[in-house]
Amino acid sequence: MQAIGRRPQWAPDGAPVHHERHRPQQTTLYRLVQQHAATFIGEAEAIAGAELPRFVKDEFDAFLECDPGPRLPPAALR
Repeated sequence: MQAIGRRPQWAPDGAPVHHERHRPQQTTLYRLVQQHAATFIGEAEAIAGAELPRFVKDEFDAFLECDPGPRLPPAALR
């Protein structure tokens, strides 16, 4: 389905470019992180004797929220 007002994009070989939305929530990796992230973080902090850096926890949260966050330039989010 094409967005209103957008022209189709073409690959260098002239073929139309097809974009399909990714659904990370349906992957095995997502389910494993969802089920075990809290345990991993807790055990890592217990072993280290200190909290993990905030950015590590933020990365887990962003992944589970399926938010690409600031790592991608705005043009990549279109």
